Amino acid sequence: MLPGLPWAGAFLCAATHQDISHRRIPNWLTFPGIGLALALAASSAGWIGVKQGALGLMLAFGLLFFAYAARGLGAGDVKAAMVLGALWGPHVALAVLVWTAAISGALAGGLMLWNAVRSHTAVIPLEIDASGRRGIPLAPAISLGVIAYQLWGDPGPLS
Repeated sequence: MLPGLPWAGAFLCAATHQDISHRRIPNWLTFPGIGLALALAASSAGWIGVKQGALGLMLAFGLLFFAYAARGLGAGDVKAAMVLGALWGPHVALAVLVWTAAISGALAGGLMLWNAVRSHTAVIPLEIDASGRRGIPLAPAISLGVIAYQLWGDPGPLS
């Protein structure tokens, strides 16, 4: 079992709720989450845990920054991934992000198929919610990515 998994589960439930209901993951959740994740890493492995947590945080930021800059992700999505990187370090963060990418791709494909079947057209427009945002919330895919990692481990040679 991953260290801090119950705490991470609670964080991800709150992030998923916020992302689905408000289409954003607020700073009041992510910034304290980063601090608490680093504190948990320190309590389980001392300074090495803090170092690994900082590397995991930077890895998550580095991998997701360009998707954020291209407006493919929100800042809250990036910060939520940084929380997990700070908690579990770079190796687990990379594996969870690979699982998350696969799951979010499957969810997006399923949504596109659902929209195509529902509208009976070959053109599949992205739905825009009331806030003007496109696409699907990422926090549920991150949560499922953590579950997939916990159940099946590394997704392959990419991580």
